[in-house]
This record gives sequence, structure tokens and C-alpha cells, in this order.
Amino acid sequence: MTPLKILTLSSLPLFLLACGNDDEDTFSINAPDTYAFTSITDPSAASSVDYKEATTRNILIKELEYLIGSDYLQEVGQAQGQAAALELLNRIYIKGTLDVPDNLATTNLYNQQSEPTPIMGLTFSSGLTSFQQNFSDLEPNVNLQNHLAGIKKDLFFRNDNDDTYGDLIGWYINLLSDEDEAPDRMIEQWFGRIATLASDSDPDTRFIEGNQDYQQLVTVFLSGAINYFNATQFHLHSEQGMQANNTIGGSTTYYSDLQHQWDLAMGYYGASRDIKNLKFQQVSSQADNDSNQDNVIDLYSEVNFSYALEASYRDRDGPLGDIKFTPITTQSQLNGRQLIDDQLNLIPSTTTEPLESQTETLLQNWEKVIAATILHYLNTTANEAALFKLNDFEYDEQYYITQWSALKAHALALQFSPFGTLSKQELIDIHTDLGTGPEISNPNFLNNQFTKFSNIRSTLVERFEFSNESAGNW
Repeated sequence: MTPLKILTLSSLPLFLLACGNDDEDTFSINAPDTYAFTSITDPSAASSVDYKEATTRNILIKELEYLIGSDYLQEVGQAQGQAAALELLNRIYIKGTLDVPDNLATTNLYNQQSEPTPIMGLTFSSGLTSFQQNFSDLEPNVNLQNHLAGIKKDLFFRNDNDDTYGDLIGWYINLLSDEDEAPDRMIEQWFGRIATLASDSDPDTRFIEGNQDYQQLVTVFLSGAINYFNATQFHLHSEQGMQANNTIGGSTTYYSDLQHQWDLAMGYYGASRDIKNLKFQQVSSQADNDSNQDNVIDLYSEVNFSYALEASYRDRDGPLGDIKFTPITTQSQLNGRQLIDDQLNLIPSTTTEPLESQTETLLQNWEKVIAATILHYLNTTANEAALFKLNDFEYDEQYYITQWSALKAHALALQFSPFGTLSKQELIDIHTDLGTGPEISNPNFLNNQFTKFSNIRSTLVERFEFSNESAGNW
């Protein structure tokens, strides 16, 4: 495996500045401010950018989140039983828009009629409606399961005694020898618990059971095990997607293979095409932005999803100016795509090293966004635990469980990159400290949990070179 070069945050602004000034450096990138690139392979095409497949998966994850929390799932579970509720969940996860019976593009999930399923998982702060109204308007032949870590490709970490078996860190599946199967089995088990809760006699028991929030575990875990996994293991990998062909000879598409690989990574990260022109306060408060002022929201270009949103939240809450994830990541995405366009049909590439640098910057900052988000949920979980310990009347047990579940799921994501900062043992230590759920039975046991959380915080601050001020404010 080719290791990534280490690029410190302090060097990034200097690098980006030099790339934009011909007088200061012999190399210059004239990238646009929006992720808009014309097609060279097909002059009749409006754009060479296409990451609809990745965005459709983001929308499927949001639809799962909506369904899990919906009254409809409860109604189906109570009227038709656990199997019927489970079938609804799997129609999003397994079927999606695949060309199979009862997919979301042909059958309405919410009334079983022969019509496309409306997109219910997205609402817009702007009050506008979306250009894509239902799943027939989205990319066909897309589901979640087929691109999951362990199914699309084996897990990065391997069993210490037999490397033909995968090793998933942080979640145990009983009697499972090959943990390459674990991510899919985890979703299967979590769905089973959600469906059981939906089919019981209590409509108020939805997705929280014991000390785990299955809605958070499912949706946050899928973002890591699909979005982050596919971007790092394939699209931005120096020995995978970055080896793709960048010529137009014989192409039947309006983009080169390499352009498409870069675009898919952009889609999995979840940034809207004009995010550079938005203040992070705008993005963090309103995921949608009608950038072309046509009074509808294009889900493929005008909505921020997943990690782009998390980056904006951390940027908003950071007290210092030393870390700004959104501008650094966005500029790397724009620079990299411009470099790929500039070297179209050049064999061999004359700008390999600059493209590698943009890739490394993007991968490093994406991982830092996840680490910073883990610190955020460490803070919120610990704050709520403190209220629990004090028997404070403002203590909210469900919120406490939800925050821990998001914390756990984000921590699971760190293992899906082959270029990760943390060692296998460090990841094991983090998950040993996190455990399998927050303490909810006895406030006297919380001191041990606080100590473990402090250990995790110290590891992340040191290894990712965060300031204590930022880590405390996130």
C-alpha cells in the first residue's frame, strides 16, 4: 500500500496560496469557485460533472432515517407484524432503485401503490421544493447494501491469525469468524431491533432500546461504511480510482474515467457545488441553497449532505482560526478536478505530484472532520452524563443515548480508510473505552466513563494536532 505523505495543517494555506499565484510558484491552478466543469469529451453536454450515484446513496440514507422515525413504520409494524416492518427497511437498504420488483422507483413505500416513492427524508430550510420529487427522478440501479464495507471490498484491517478474514474494530457479532460480513450483519441486527420495536404494543417505543439509539447507529454508520469507505478505498485511492484513464478516445460518456472517480468522491463527501461561495454559518444552518435562483432545489447540486455538513458545524463552533475544514477541503476538491481537466489526454501525466498533494489534503481533512465530530459527541455525551450524575431535572436520557450512539457510529468510521492516522491498537483502545453503550443505570458509575472519555479526547487531540480550545468547543 502506498503511504500518504504527511502534510501538516500549517503548510496548507501556504500551498494553496502559492498555487493561485504565478509569480510565487512555477505551478498554478486556475480552479473555478464552483464545482462546474464543462465537458471536453462531449461539447453538447452541459457539464462533465456526474456524481448522481453517490448523491442517491446520501438520499437513501436520509430516507432510512425518516422511515425509522416515522409513524408509518409503527403503523405497519403494529398492524402487520415485525416481518412487514423489516421488509420496508430493506426496500431502502437492499432494493433502492435497483431494477428489481418493488423498488423505490416503481412502488410507493408508503402506500404500496404502483407509483414512485416520494422523497420524504429531505426537508428544506428555504421552504422550497426539490426538482427531484421521487425516487424515479434519481439515479437508477443504486442501493446501499452493494457498496457497503465488507461487501463492495474486504475490510482494511485483517484478522491477526488469518488474514483471509476481516477484522472489524468496535462492534462484536457473536459466532462470526469472518468480520468482512460484520457491517452487513450489524445493519441486519439493528433493523431487526427497530422492526421489533415497531411491532410491539407500545407506539412510543421506536428506535431507542436499552442504551442504544438504532436510528443514529444505522444512519451514521452507513455514512462511514459507504461514503467514507468508497471514497478512500476506491475513488481517491492512489492504486484504485486515481489510476483511472483520463483520455477521451472512444469514450461514450461526457467525462473521462478519472474525472468521474474524483466527482464520485465529491458526491460522497456531500458538498453542494457552490459551497465555496457560502459562509459556513449558512451551510450549518441551512443545508439547501438555491444557487441559480430558479425557486427549486436540485438535490444533485444545491444540497449539502453528510460530512460537508459536519465540517460546517465544526467550523462554526471552533473558537480559533487555526482550523477551517470547509475552505481547505473545498479548495482541494476544486483544485484536484481542475488539474484532472488540465491533464486530459496527457500521457503520462505532467502534473501527477500536484494532484497527489490535493488528494492527500482532501483525505487528511476528511479524516479530521470525523475526528473533530467524535470530539463533539464526546462533549455532548459527557455534558448530559454530568446532568445525570447530578440528578439534574434537565437531564434527558433519550438525548444522552442518542449522542452516545452518534459518537460510537462516527468512531466506527475511522477504520474504513487505508490511509488512517490512528493505528489498529489505538482504534481498539478507543472502542474499548467507548464500550457498547453509555452508563444509564447508576450515576455513581459515571466517573469511570468520564475517565475513559478523557482518554479518547487526549488521543484525538494529540494525534490530529487539535487545539484544546477547539476540542472543548466542538
